[in-house]
Amino acid sequence: MKRRFFLHIALLLITAQHATVNGFGKNKVQYLDFSWRYIDTPHFQVYYHQDQGDLPEISAHWIERSYAWLSKDFKFKHRKKIPLIPYGSPNLFQQTNVILEVLPEGVGGFTELFKNRIVVPFTGSYEEFRHVLHHELVHAFQFGILYDQFGSAFMRSSNIQMPIWFAEGSAEFLSSGWDSKADMFMMDRTIFSVVPNPGPRLGGYMAYKGGQSFLYFLAATRGDKKFLRFLRAFRESKNVESSIRD
Repeated sequence: MKRRFFLHIALLLITAQHATVNGFGKNKVQYLDFSWRYIDTPHFQVYYHQDQGDLPEISAHWIERSYAWLSKDFKFKHRKKIPLIPYGSPNLFQQTNVILEVLPEGVGGFTELFKNRIVVPFTGSYEEFRHVLHHELVHAFQFGILYDQFGSAFMRSSNIQMPIWFAEGSAEFLSSGWDSKADMFMMDRTIFSVVPNPGPRLGGYMAYKGGQSFLYFLAATRGDKKFLRFLRAFRESKNVESSIRD
């Protein structure tokens, strides 16, 4: 999970042309001939390959439950169904052609920007799988709020940008709240290093845990209603800084 931020930063910043150049000289080898089917749910189309057992049905159930929570928090619903693509293992996940980049080992999932496709591998832990599904769905809501109402042409020509600390911090906070791992990481950084304020200097893995820490502070000190007001201000303004001021 610690290395997942590299891909999210790339998906937020790169264009399709840059992705092609970045993958030059590297080939994705597909060892398995995938046979795809899908499950229709109220808000998703869950595409799954062969030999996954109950994982597609579990994925559909958990992602719909997460959607109910997040649509209530953000007061937002997508105009189109979101594609969800679970892979049965990390090795199969690395063969995905949803994006052109060669995925480094340890990437725990991604949400593709242009079609809002959520792609996640099953690593053997159902609890981690549930967390990653919820985390990636937060990104789908972020992208939906910023771009869904305007279309991909607006997205490519727009100067709207979402700070990495907010993108990853809110995905972590809304999927796991505050936990011992985040607490230990922030405690270590506070004692032995520097913790920047939310902004451009809050990058790398600190974007995950520093952003999560800030949003936890906001909810803990101002209450859930103020935190939800912050999310809805972001939905209206599409600007994180003005939402914080509000």
